[in-house]
Amino acid sequence: MKLREETLDYRDGDTELSGLLVWDGDEVPGPGVLVVHGGAGLDEHAKRRARQFAELGLLAFACDMYGKAVTGDRERVMSCIQELVADRDKIARRAHAGVEVLASHPGLDGKIAAVGYCFGGRTVLELARSGAPLAGAISVHGTLETANPASQGAVKAKVLVCHGALDPHVPNTQLTGFIEEMNAAGADYQLIVYGGAMHGFTHDVGPQGQGVAYDALSAERSFQAIKAFLSEAFGSGQRCGQGVSEGMVGPVAIRAACEADTDFVSGLVPSLLEFGSPAWEDTKPLASRFAEVLAGAVRAQDPRSTVLIAERKDGTRLGFISLRVRDDVTGVERGHVADLGVVQDARRLGVGSALMRAGEAWARERGFRVLSLDHWATNERARAFYETLGYSAESLSLFKRLD
Repeated sequence: MKLREETLDYRDGDTELSGLLVWDGDEVPGPGVLVVHGGAGLDEHAKRRARQFAELGLLAFACDMYGKAVTGDRERVMSCIQELVADRDKIARRAHAGVEVLASHPGLDGKIAAVGYCFGGRTVLELARSGAPLAGAISVHGTLETANPASQGAVKAKVLVCHGALDPHVPNTQLTGFIEEMNAAGADYQLIVYGGAMHGFTHDVGPQGQGVAYDALSAERSFQAIKAFLSEAFGSGQRCGQGVSEGMVGPVAIRAACEADTDFVSGLVPSLLEFGSPAWEDTKPLASRFAEVLAGAVRAQDPRSTVLIAERKDGTRLGFISLRVRDDVTGVERGHVADLGVVQDARRLGVGSALMRAGEAWARERGFRVLSLDHWATNERARAFYETLGYSAESLSLFKRLD
């Protein structure tokens, strides 16, 4: 998979806006997803979410709700939020400008859904209340209250709300009010509450304010729920990653490897070398050593390493990630991805991304601030994949043959 990105300028009336469009350059046109940022503005969190959806074969547009040069200016940001929240027509119109960018793009072939985080979650719900013809509207740790409840029959989109049970910014009274509102409107909605999660539980980058905390498990669970929801909202035959569409992988579970997985993991060694081995190394003995090392990692009872398996509900194994503790050049420990392999039929369906997110959760649980990895210099596809997940180059390994 090779993701492509394009910064697009657009307008809402006199307000100049600029968003990020992301799509899989190897795919044919598919459904679209509008990604609405949180209160900080169009930041790296929103852009990474857009890349995640693009990896599922969707045309993703991370929109701009504030206007050019506003993000980063706290005073202007707060002014924009207050102005938009006070006027449902304005906040819905501003979001709809992003929908129109998707609708007019030649890469769109199907329906459009909207996903919002924090302030963006509130925005998406107001867009749905306004009667926007979306396939789905998803609010993730967003505010649920509104000054203008939806009228009977107004909500056309299927609605999904992912909420943290310990969110101090969205008390239970808002949940009750939202349920009553959706019932009265006759909406098709789902509400999922994640135990132990606070506000902003998907925000793994940037500063976190009072009552805001990243929760890796709830973030992963909500992402899986969103993919299943989009599969239903877009309908069979449409791409949406690991959902239930025909030809797609089913929902993926991540578990620790056991000895019975040894042959499966070793069997994926050829895929690790399909882009060639180093010039100083013959592929056959290298593959043999790879297989031995991976088999040992699966069998090891070492708290400093683990192998995780991705599989479908029916037990079909789709891939693995091998993780271990590694010292950096200063002797500080970090998490390290030793190897990542995905079966041929499950590539480009989000399995690798799910395994990497599980690896990041493993590293965070151990208090590591960094997760590192290596890949062959000739493997441009791997580099592009890891860069879409936020990884960047740190060092360069050089070699010289001495024989």
